[in-house]
Amino acid sequence: MSDDNPVQPEKDTRPCGCGPGPCCPANSDPEGTRNAPYPENRSSCGSTCSCNIPKKESEGDIQTKVHPDTANTPPITPVSGTLSSRDTLWHILARLGQNRSGHRVRPGHYSLGTPGPGSPAIVTANYTLSFDAVRSSVAGRDAYILVLDTKGINVWCAAGKGTFGTDELINRIHNTGLSSVVHHHRLVLPQLGAPGVAAHKVHNATGFHVEYGPVRASDLTEFLRDNVARLK
Repeated sequence: MSDDNPVQPEKDTRPCGCGPGPCCPANSDPEGTRNAPYPENRSSCGSTCSCNIPKKESEGDIQTKVHPDTANTPPITPVSGTLSSRDTLWHILARLGQNRSGHRVRPGHYSLGTPGPGSPAIVTANYTLSFDAVRSSVAGRDAYILVLDTKGINVWCAAGKGTFGTDELINRIHNTGLSSVVHHHRLVLPQLGAPGVAAHKVHNATGFHVEYGPVRASDLTEFLRDNVARLK
């Protein structure tokens, strides 16, 4: 359904950043990946309720919800490889420098298609443009995406700052239970993230081999096709 459809979505009572109430249009963020204010003073779910800034969740809050009862089998969030018109708007705003620190997605484990134990595991930053570039470039493939908490900074800058780094990668592998999801124990990292990651330390701590992919996310499909034998 396009954004200019005159039919209004049904209301629901999900929390929209300013507390529970009938203020959130349904299906405004079906993937639940955004955790920052939307443009035009809208909340994270796209509504215009009275307090427009969503409640920020601490990493502890997120972990509590992600690991409710079964700490060893955390859920994996499915996402689409198709970008919406809202995604495009966010990209424009990000490139214009508006709400620069707000263009981020929730760190964690995501899936594209119907991946299995032999599917590639791709690592990226939680900067919106980085995440969207990866998922859209491998649309149509079955893959896992591991999103590091880079504080909403792109891969290259985050590698220099240390947030796209060894410790965060090791912690994210353990917290998501990735070793029980894939059997190949190989991670595809963006080449620009290499300065922040000590591959041998990651391997010693997790058993995962770090493999650096292309500089551009748009080249991921070709890279994965040429390296699929080594990822199985």
